[in-house]
Amino acid sequence: MKMTLLVMLAATSTSLLANQTYREVQKSGCRRGIMDYAKSRLIHKSVILEQDRAEDLVDNPRNMVKNIEMMAKMKLTSGKSDIVPWSDSYWPLYKGGLGQRYNDSKFAALGWKESKEYVSLNTVEALVANGRTLELSPSEKYDVLLGLNQLPLTESNWSAGKEYFDEFGQVEAWMGLCHGWAAASMMMPEPKKKVDIETESGKMTFFPSDIKGLVTLLWAKGSFDAKYIGGRCNSRNPREDESGRSAETDCLDNNPGTWHLTVVNQLGVSKRPFIMDSSSSYEVWNQPVFSYEYTYVNPRTKKKVKNLKGALVRSGEWDDSKSKFRSKDTEYVVGIIMNVTYAVENEPSIKEDQEARSLQIEYEYDLELNQDHEIIGGEWDSSRHPDFLWVPTKKSFPQTYQDNGNQNFDFLSLSLEAKKVASINASYGLPWGPIIRDLVNRSSP
Repeated sequence: MKMTLLVMLAATSTSLLANQTYREVQKSGCRRGIMDYAKSRLIHKSVILEQDRAEDLVDNPRNMVKNIEMMAKMKLTSGKSDIVPWSDSYWPLYKGGLGQRYNDSKFAALGWKESKEYVSLNTVEALVANGRTLELSPSEKYDVLLGLNQLPLTESNWSAGKEYFDEFGQVEAWMGLCHGWAAASMMMPEPKKKVDIETESGKMTFFPSDIKGLVTLLWAKGSFDAKYIGGRCNSRNPREDESGRSAETDCLDNNPGTWHLTVVNQLGVSKRPFIMDSSSSYEVWNQPVFSYEYTYVNPRTKKKVKNLKGALVRSGEWDDSKSKFRSKDTEYVVGIIMNVTYAVENEPSIKEDQEARSLQIEYEYDLELNQDHEIIGGEWDSSRHPDFLWVPTKKSFPQTYQDNGNQNFDFLSLSLEAKKVASINASYGLPWGPIIRDLVNRSSP
């Protein structure tokens, strides 16, 4: 399905957010942005629900591996994608998003108001006139490069946090463009080298962080084909029942069966990353997942075992604290400890060849199997687990107005038509696709 991360996400995530207003989407936050099927999760059971099916996300829905024994035989207890996502800032809204002057030592981003006051006092015009363009933010460089005197792209970035500040007196630190970075980092080449461009205002240097930021913004606000499953927890401190299970339906998040099927088939079989909200509370942190490894646990003894046979226990043959939630078709239960590795953000800088950063997280859960050992559901045994999962479809790219494919631009003699199209896109908070691809091509060796 095609969605615009402005009008649809909540990541950052609901109800397929397609009909939400920009403000409603912003409130659901980034780490803002992707979806919130959660309200339709009315069945407080461990079965896989309709909006949480791995088939609706993975690249191989018709030939998914669903049998836990087959996974072992195919050596799918570990795997990784062919792509390792690159790191970038999530460009927090309280720093102005892409309006953040990360290369200005006096830009003390203590909050949205202080940051905005600083850039208002130290204008773009003054910096350009004094030859201090290296201190400009990524969006300011873009506006100056294209001769957009009203700085529309920059202003749209600052306005993204203004509504929050006007209503609540602050912009929470976790809100930003992580959904854009997560998608861009797995869908586009990594900008690695600085790009010097001659303009009417003199030389403009775009560092890799500048270009990554513009790519991130394009994927955060543009419309592209993507697939989403799961739901969003909106609670700051989700309640748990006596068994340690979430007592709030919306905070059950992805079913462990869905999670396991997605990881194994997307990373192990299709070799392509996907994105998870790594926070199980109301905050949203979109992280691209690119490798995994799991071992077995006997659900009766709670001890690790070497093989699947030692972990399989018949349903009803032990004191199962979650028995009342089990699917009626459950014949066996097997425990799993999975370690997944995902890309994480970094701070913007003037460095070239920036190092990719990643973290590993451990999830504990059990899987419910039918009589044929196919995965039909599960229960989380750890308090932390993904909130929702999503992935851009293969070869998708954010749509922008008048994107006619790849172009090479001479910015010293940029046509009036190109400036006009770029200005129209910027007024909607979007950098223009052809210019972004041109910058990426120049920066990626």
